[in-house]
Formats: sequence, structure tokens, C-alpha cells
Amino acid sequence: MAEIKEGKHAGEWMAGAPNQDIWQKVGKVVSGESRVLVTGSIMMGGVNPGEFTEWAKAIDGSADPVGILFTGKVDATVADVPGVIIAVREVQANRAELTWPDAATAAEKLYAETVLAGVPHIVVQDSCTTA
Repeated sequence: MAEIKEGKHAGEWMAGAPNQDIWQKVGKVVSGESRVLVTGSIMMGGVNPGEFTEWAKAIDGSADPVGILFTGKVDATVADVPGVIIAVREVQANRAELTWPDAATAAEKLYAETVLAGVPHIVVQDSCTTA
């Protein structure tokens, strides 16, 4: 019998969050992405309000991450597509389930985690358990 492999499910990286009306932003992932994005991708704001793109790994404050992609799979390689971004507050993220930009360094990841913990208050930790 052939083995069936599932992709990541929407929000699989999340360990805890308050009421969904508080923490999710519906917007669009703008076209021009170099790859199909999956849930857990680190996102930054686009040119216009409500637009998002994959984080560009800038660690100088010029393009900070603003949230994490909740939607299961987003293909914005050719056209804008709707997406749900977790970008507000009090969300716990499992570090092992996040999807980083290609070749992101440890320093870049630490910078992104620090920024996410500060503004939208997304706490990234090694493992998340519920009591």
C-alpha cells in the first residue's frame, strides 16, 4: 500500500492563542514570491495596508517581520492571493514548526523572534505544551 504524506495544516505551528477575532488578520500575500509559502512562514508587511510578503531577512529595522502565516499553503508566485496572518498578540509558536526564508541564519532567526515578541507579542519557543 502506498504511503500518504500530508502537508502542514493551517496553524500547525501554533501552540496557544486567545480568541481568534483578536489575533488574526485577513489580507493578501502579494505576487512575486519566489516559492509557495506554507503555514508558519515568517511574514512582513507589504507596500499597502493589508498586504504581506515573506520576510526579507533584514535585521536592520528596514523590513521587520509582522506576523506568521496561518493559511496552510499560499501560492503567490504569479498573482496576489488571500491569506490569514497571525499578527497581533499573545500567540505561542513552536520554533520547530516555523518555516524560515531560504538560508536564514541563526542571527536572522533570533532577530525575527525578538521583533515578533515585541510588537505583536508572538512568543517563539522550542516546544509548546498545554496544561
